[in-house]
Amino acid sequence: MPLPSRINPHVIQSKSFAILLYKLKDFGYIFRNFTENDYGIDFEIEQVVCEQLIGKFIKVQVKASETYVGNNDQTISVSNLKQSTLKYWCNLSFHCHVIIVAIDITNEQMYISEPIFWDACKLLDRENSSKTLRIQANLGTEYNVRLDTIFNKRKLIDTINATKSFLINLKQIVEMYYTSSYHDTFSPIENPEMFFLLLNLADVLIGNKYDIANMEIFSIDIYSGDRSYGILYDLIIADKNKIYDPNSLRDIITEDDGYYEIPNILCKFICLSILPKLVETVIALKNDIIASHLYWESTDELLLRLAKNTQLSSFVEWDNLHVRMR
Repeated sequence: MPLPSRINPHVIQSKSFAILLYKLKDFGYIFRNFTENDYGIDFEIEQVVCEQLIGKFIKVQVKASETYVGNNDQTISVSNLKQSTLKYWCNLSFHCHVIIVAIDITNEQMYISEPIFWDACKLLDRENSSKTLRIQANLGTEYNVRLDTIFNKRKLIDTINATKSFLINLKQIVEMYYTSSYHDTFSPIENPEMFFLLLNLADVLIGNKYDIANMEIFSIDIYSGDRSYGILYDLIIADKNKIYDPNSLRDIITEDDGYYEIPNILCKFICLSILPKLVETVIALKNDIIASHLYWESTDELLLRLAKNTQLSSFVEWDNLHVRMR
């Protein structure tokens, strides 16, 4: 009578889990095993910083093969993915990042994907066919650096909410920029809360990826105005990054009695610094949303409608955009 025997897929899966745990064993992560109830996630990995749990974790699906052959675009293909699994990953991504770790059993090589939300939701269609995801074939062995970068990425829900808010408030942002450009240099802007909203949206969507505008824009005749603007200018010279952080800037410009104003010259300077990259980022996100329209039809119709109907051109074309919105 024959005895039970393991099938090859089970052997490959067991080896892949062992390789993953071995290669990450020295980095202090906490692993939670979901392989007994596999509904598209094998592990949860939680980050530990200085022996402290800080509430950051990612979901991991392991895909293993005896060998992976790279594509011409420096990616590898992960095939036979059910669309129900793809949608599950998309939904999970609103709570934490979901990644694929593809493991080459023969060479004991791991390929760690970026968060897969956008790639997964773009593959959804009305058919029942399985799909293939391509992930970057990063061949480095500094797996902890790769994972820590993913841990520190902005949450998807923050990105989605910021994109929606930017599109909803686009007209007011455009008007604020043009008003600050053409009105009296030292007059206060009319809507300081919109100004701080713009700073908050930029913090979420582009972080510190801005181009600091020419300080001459801000320094021209700065001391001819109120003395407080001269003090502000001195502070900006000392640490330019402070004016892009909403809390730091509010502290700088708030007087002892709690009153503050945003002069047009400051608004213009900051808009010129952050809007080019911010607009470029939102355009890319708009395109991603439209490309994954089937997912958003059932999850956020307002976001999809905003992405489709909001006219948004590159920052250098905002003169025309301003005319159209008037």
